This record gives sequence, structure tokens and C-alpha cells, in this order.
Amino acid sequence: MCLAFFSTKSEEEGGRILGLIRHSIPEIRIKILRTLVGLEGSLHNFPSPDTALLVIADQAELSSVLSMQRSLQNSKVFLILPDRSDATLRLSRPLSPLLVCFRDGDFSEVVTLLARLMKEKKPETGEIDPRRYWWDGEIPYISAPYMIDDIERDEIPGDLSCFA
Repeated sequence: MCLAFFSTKSEEEGGRILGLIRHSIPEIRIKILRTLVGLEGSLHNFPSPDTALLVIADQAELSSVLSMQRSLQNSKVFLILPDRSDATLRLSRPLSPLLVCFRDGDFSEVVTLLARLMKEKKPETGEIDPRRYWWDGEIPYISAPYMIDDIERDEIPGDLSCFA
């Protein structure tokens, strides 16, 4: 999972939440963006991130982020807002955030939900036992449509011309 982390003026909250995320979910990839221009450029030049965590400093910054709403439409948006006012909450609604928190919180729900999303995003490795297939170097591939166990039991059909 790739997380776009945006924070400008709120260094204390940004550092605290980054520390929590890195400690709780060490395998997550985080792209840190410190300016609105950097956030906009990143969203326009690259595919949208899986998840965007936006630590908003004030209503003016939230208004600027709203202009990038189209670039965030395929991302799960987490918002950390500066205050609990109705105006700020109304202004954040078009971003369709998955989670809204406030800067005076402990951010535990952010870390919990990110961990849950990361777990859902992980591929299931238990379904395929790689030792059952032929391997070539470091990149695994199936060299034949049969597993090693099948070959050892002589269950290969006589006509293999359809696979040539």
C-alpha cells in the first residue's frame, strides 16, 4: 500500500502521526508531501495513491485541497482537521473522506484503519505453495501446466501438442 502523507504547518501533529504509523505498520510505503504545490504535482503526474492522509492546517488550506478533489477520487482519503466547526466539516464533505479526525486527537483510529486496509490489500500467500512449481532463477514461473506432484505420479496426458 502506498500512502501519500500531506502536512504543511502542523509539524508536531505530522511528526507524531508519522511515528505512530511507522511503528505500527512498518511495511507501508509513505510519500511525504510538505507543500500544496508538491501535493498537486504529485497527484497530477503520478497515479493516485491508494490512501491519502491529509493533515490540514486551516480552512484556507482545506479549500486549496478541495481543488484537487478530482485527483483524489480513486484514493481513500483520511482527513485530520484543525477544528470541529460546522464550517470546516461542511467544507471537507466533497472530499468524501473515509475517516475524519481532529488535530487534538490521539490518531489511534487512523493507525487502526490503515492497518486494516493494509491487511486487506496484502495478497494471500497461503493459497499457492511455491515449492510445488518449477523455478528458474529468482523469478518464479510455471514452466509447464503440471505441478511436480502430478509429474511424479505419472499423470501427464499423452498428447502435449496443445501446449507447444
